[in-house]
Amino acid sequence: MPREAPYLATADVVRARIMAGEWGIGERLPSRARLAVEYGVGRNVMQRAMDR
Repeated sequence: MPREAPYLATADVVRARIMAGEWGIGERLPSRARLAVEYGVGRNVMQRAMDR
């Protein structure tokens, strides 16, 4: 079975954190660079995840 694209998996995790209320309404998310380091992905993967 093919593995899910890294940007899709990363987008799912970020979305789940938002839905869980980790970041409040109107609050800025951490920078893409910071999230990329946190998830161990490249900046381009994080960019695609955030665009999603």
